[in-house]
Amino acid sequence: MTHAIEVQAGSQPNLFGIRFASGGLFPLLGAPLSLLTDDSAEFAALPAPVWCPPLSGWCEDRSFAARCARTDASLLSVLPRLQLTSAMRLIQRLPFAPVLPTVTALADDMGMGLRTLQRHCMDQLGVSPRQHLRYLRFERARQLLLRRDHRCVDIAMVAGYSDQAHFVREFRRFSGVTPGRWR
Repeated sequence: MTHAIEVQAGSQPNLFGIRFASGGLFPLLGAPLSLLTDDSAEFAALPAPVWCPPLSGWCEDRSFAARCARTDASLLSVLPRLQLTSAMRLIQRLPFAPVLPTVTALADDMGMGLRTLQRHCMDQLGVSPRQHLRYLRFERARQLLLRRDHRCVDIAMVAGYSDQAHFVREFRRFSGVTPGRWR
């Protein structure tokens, strides 16, 4: 998703989700993630997946921990066979870089052209490299907001936003609320 969404769980609060690392879902589905960007789909409607979630037995698992264990075991059984591209391994390290690169610098670091990087990101992340870098900047700011000893304006600058207004707009786009309200 490139923006905040609200999920209605219905009358049964049995909502379970998996958050994959950047590029982590692509090898499991074997199809471009751009097909799913800002959309939802029933698992059965997705392209032929490499991994099938362990749906049988889920209803019998009453505890969240049991459902997590069942899912972990299922994922771990297929993950060793999957390979991330070198581009995705580099992108996974980006959140820990002191400064996020530009898209051009990222393409240069990966030894590929901008269009090739664009195709890799659309296939494996479902979004453009620029959109992914925007998300990483938001995520960095969100982590900084967990520490109450920083002012929002300082967090905006450290995270790489040009000004506080830009920070508030981007934060609201991704989270659905302002940084002050989220905090």
